[in-house]
Amino acid sequence: MKIILLAFKDLLLPAKNYLNPESEIVAFVTEDRGYAIQHGIPSEKVVYYWNLDELIRKTEFDCLVFACVKDAGKIFEDVLQVFKNEKISLNKILDIRQMFTPDGYILNAMFKRLEKDSQAFKIFATGSSVLMHGLSARYFKLPLINFSGNAQDLYYSFKIAEKVLDTGGGGATFQYAIIGLTPSKFQQDLSRARVNSFYGFRCMFALKDAHNSPFNWQQINKIINPDLFKPSGHFDSVSNYIEPQLDMNDPSGEHTMLPITPLRAMGIRRNFFAWDNKNYQDTVQENIQILEDYLSLLEKHSVYPIVILTPMMKDYQRRFTRRVLDEFNSILDSFLERRHFMFINGWKMNGFDEYDFWDPQHLNIRGSIKFSQILNDVIINLESKK
Repeated sequence: MKIILLAFKDLLLPAKNYLNPESEIVAFVTEDRGYAIQHGIPSEKVVYYWNLDELIRKTEFDCLVFACVKDAGKIFEDVLQVFKNEKISLNKILDIRQMFTPDGYILNAMFKRLEKDSQAFKIFATGSSVLMHGLSARYFKLPLINFSGNAQDLYYSFKIAEKVLDTGGGGATFQYAIIGLTPSKFQQDLSRARVNSFYGFRCMFALKDAHNSPFNWQQINKIINPDLFKPSGHFDSVSNYIEPQLDMNDPSGEHTMLPITPLRAMGIRRNFFAWDNKNYQDTVQENIQILEDYLSLLEKHSVYPIVILTPMMKDYQRRFTRRVLDEFNSILDSFLERRHFMFINGWKMNGFDEYDFWDPQHLNIRGSIKFSQILNDVIINLESKK
């Protein structure tokens, strides 16, 4: 495997050490040649970041490993543009920036937390960022652990549920599972978008499953040192030092209770159609089967499913095309006719205003508390009927 490593000097050496020693690093792309050479990297292999276009035009390589955290968004966009200009497939990019942030290890840390006491929680939740920020665990009477994450596809939510329910040899005593859906994320997998690809690594690392990655898990083990993922290896060791943040919504973050500003709302409106009205039929059919398997898994473990749409601003809801909404609603209706679960449509809930959101589709602390109290009342009512 021939690799180009792109990392600035703060991460250049750690990133180099994370790569499989059997692979060939054909070039080190960085902003400080002197630093790289000073630390033993051959000068002929060190290339300035601003010469990336010339490098990839002239160099045979299998993968560019992106390992930047500081200013990563802008740098990654620059890299994508260079690849597009040179007509090189974006599927040759592997973004490993989460290996250098706590978020890359948080899911594994949460699994470890559950392994220590598999009976500590009665509710688990899976979904994307709207559910990650939409639930406040302290407002549930039954203990809740939220496995939702940014751009988390339904596939990974299902795989997390499989692992969660097998924890402790099946000793976990969950009673309810909250499954977060949205029309856009059911009809497209956000991790397929290159700008979101790094989010998938939190799941990829913990589950050893490279769904939607341009590289399968075997190829990733040829790029990244597989010893890192062995029991008690680097990945496990780092996870031991991370305290799982079981409740994303800390009431100390009062800044997130500010109302959305018209300027920010306009910015999000401009970007709306680029994401949320896209529809990929292969993904739709895949997600229909995944949801079918997910509900069957919960039935097998006697866990009651609660499928939810978290509240979103009315202006945001109106911007979905009728085609997208009709298809999504038709799929849900089909499931409700065949399968036993509760569906809670937060889009139709009254009592949420602009002070409950930090952008048109994500609840802030105030909104998540309000929504969590509603869900808690629903679950208490279900408990009273047992």
